[in-house]
Amino acid sequence: MADTSGGVINGMIKRAMEEVMRKEAEKEPQEKIQEAEVSVKEKLDIKPKEEEKEEEKIENVQKFYEEGVKTISDGLIIDGDVVQIDNEGVLVSVGAKTEGFIPLEELSIRRFSTPTEVVSVGDKIKVYVLTAENEEGNLILSKKRVDLENAWNKILTAFDQKEFILAKAIKQVKGGLLVDIEGINGFIPASEVSQFREKGLDRYLRKMLKLKILECDRNEKRIILSHKSVIEEEEKAKKQILLDSLHIGKICSGKVVRITDFGVFVDLGGIDGLIHVSELAYRRIKHPKEIVRNIGDSIEVIVLAIDKEKERVSLSLKQTKVDPWQEVSKKFAIGSIVTGKVSKIGKSYIFVHLEDGIEGLVPLSELSVKKVSAPSEVVKDGEQVQVKILDINPLERKMSLSLKRVYQDEEKQKTQTYLVAQKNGMGATLGDVFKEKFGEKSELMKKSLKGKKERSE
Repeated sequence: MADTSGGVINGMIKRAMEEVMRKEAEKEPQEKIQEAEVSVKEKLDIKPKEEEKEEEKIENVQKFYEEGVKTISDGLIIDGDVVQIDNEGVLVSVGAKTEGFIPLEELSIRRFSTPTEVVSVGDKIKVYVLTAENEEGNLILSKKRVDLENAWNKILTAFDQKEFILAKAIKQVKGGLLVDIEGINGFIPASEVSQFREKGLDRYLRKMLKLKILECDRNEKRIILSHKSVIEEEEKAKKQILLDSLHIGKICSGKVVRITDFGVFVDLGGIDGLIHVSELAYRRIKHPKEIVRNIGDSIEVIVLAIDKEKERVSLSLKQTKVDPWQEVSKKFAIGSIVTGKVSKIGKSYIFVHLEDGIEGLVPLSELSVKKVSAPSEVVKDGEQVQVKILDINPLERKMSLSLKRVYQDEEKQKTQTYLVAQKNGMGATLGDVFKEKFGEKSELMKKSLKGKKERSE
C-alpha cells in the first residue's frame, strides 16, 4: 500500500494558505501569497531561512503532524481517545486535530446492547484504519479488528508455547462446553472437561477455567481445549513437590481414602501412601478395620519408603507410637505367670495376646501334661488362659510361653503344701490337698473308708 502521508500534509498546507488568503482578500495578490506563507510558517514553528531547501520545509511540517497524521493510512493500527459516543458509533481523536469514526458493527467482537458497555468517553484505545478517507472525506476506524487480532495472537502464542489460557464457560452444547476466549469461541469436549465422567456440565457455566489448547486453526476458526489436561498437569506438579518434601522417618498428617484387606491408603495432600496391614498395629489383627474404621479419618503416619519414579510411598501407623517391645522386660519377667487371650491357633502352636503389641508363642509340647495331637484339643480361639513365661527376646520380638507348666507348678505347690502340713502334724490328707483335682472322687473315697470302719466295728 502506497504511503499517502506526503499528499495529506501538502493538502493541509494548501488549505491553510487558502484560509489566510481569504481573510486578506483586500491585499495585493503577490503580497497575500507572501503573508500567507509567513503565517503558515509561524503556525508550524518553521523559522524562515533563505538557504532552507524545500525538503526541510516539508520535514518541519511533518513534525507538526507526527502524532497521527503522517501515519494515517489504510490497514494501520493507531492510538486514539474516545471523545463522543452516540447510537450510531464512537468518535475518536487520533491526534493533530484529526478525528475518526467507529461504526457500531466495528466496535467489539462481543455482543453488546449499547456502545457504553464497550467504551467510555476519555478511554484510550487502539484502532485499525479501515479507510483513511472515504467518499465523504471521513476517517473510518475499527476497534473490533484490533481486539480480534490481539485475541488470536494471544491464543496462537499460548498454543505454540504450550501455555495455559483462561476462558469463560458460556454455554453447554452437544458434546461439551462452549467457552469465550477474549471474545473468540472455543470448544471443550465433554471428555476433556474433567478427570471423571460427569452427567451434566452446568456447574462449569459462567466460571473462568484454566485451559490447555489441544488444536488451533485460525483459518477454520477452530479452537479445541482441555480442562482435564490442566488438572492432571497441576496434580503432577503438586505430587512432585510433595515427593521432594518427603523423607524416610518424616511424620505426616493425612486422610484415609481407601481401606482394603491388605492395608489402608492415605492421602498425604496430593499423593496416596499405603499402610500395609502389618504396619497398622503392633498386635496381630485380622483386618485393617480393626484399627482404622472410617474413610475420611485424619491420622498421623510415618514415612518408611519412597519410590519417586513410581510415585509410591510406604507408611506406618504403629511406628508413630512407642514400641511395646522396648519396655517388655520392665512389664514381664521370665518365670512369672500371666493371663492372656488366645489370638491364633496353628497346627502345632498357639499365640497368646498379653497386651497391645505383645504376643507369646506356646508350642504344642507346652500345651498340656497329656499328649495331644492338636492345640484345639486344649484351647479355643479367644479363650482366656494362664501361661508361664519361659523366655523373652526383645530384639527378635519373641516370647516363649507354657500352659503345661502353670499346671505343673500348681501341682508342685500343692505337694509341697501337703508335705509341710504332714511335717507340722496338721493332719492334712492328700484328699484335702488335691480336692480341687480329685473333686467328687475324694469324697467317695472318704465315704468308702468310713463304711469299711463301721463294718469292722
